[in-house]
Amino acid sequence: MSKFKFFKPIFVLIPLAILWLFSCEEDDEPLETQGSVTGTVTEAGSNKPIDAAEVTLSGISQSYKTGDDGKFEIVDIPEDMYTISVKKPGYKENKKQVSVRASYITNLDFSLEKATAKLKISPTSLDFGDVESEKTLLISNVTQIGTIIYKAKAIESWIKIIDGKGTIAKSETGIVKVSVSRINLSAGKYNGTVVVKSNQELDNYKLTIINRWGNKLYESHSLSDSWDGKYNDKKCSTSTYFYIINYSYKGQRKIKKGFVYLF
Repeated sequence: MSKFKFFKPIFVLIPLAILWLFSCEEDDEPLETQGSVTGTVTEAGSNKPIDAAEVTLSGISQSYKTGDDGKFEIVDIPEDMYTISVKKPGYKENKKQVSVRASYITNLDFSLEKATAKLKISPTSLDFGDVESEKTLLISNVTQIGTIIYKAKAIESWIKIIDGKGTIAKSETGIVKVSVSRINLSAGKYNGTVVVKSNQELDNYKLTIINRWGNKLYESHSLSDSWDGKYNDKKCSTSTYFYIINYSYKGQRKIKKGFVYLF
């Protein structure tokens, strides 16, 4: 008879230790908390780039200038809400709100409208009392651009205007003398009105004189200039000449045409 010998299996458990090493290191790079703003500043209507425009952010003392291409770039701005202001002499200031986000470049373009000369009268009322007969009005061009031509006129006959018209360039002041005559006025209080008319809000003025063949003889960009009837310092011959006046009024382009006859 066959005999079978049974072997009892012996399992030896060898513990296997697996060591996981974790390394915790601090990140030397701080979290990004700053962003940037870029943009282009152009002239309203023409879309021409405006160089040397001043760009400022609210809460930040430093200002920035646009390049020849009208572009600007402001970097390393702390994440927050800001008001960006863009201005340049001769243009109206423009402001916009911007949200600066960390690690982002925000593009914000600006369009600046041309400013117009603005007239200021001071004081706005004159009190002559019982004995005074002459007082002074100051006519000022309070903007940094343009030239204002003004003319003062009294409505009442007992008010007289002295030196009532003139031309004032940027930041200049003209003087108008106002006098009153009490002759033929009975005792009492009188109110009068002085009206000052001007070309304020008129901009981009250009006067062109041409002959019958369309040749340009004269051009001026100043309201205070006038054509003397000469071309290259020589008096023009007797004939009909034509004028073209281009200008802007309250932002609207205007054109006037006509003719003059030289004797």
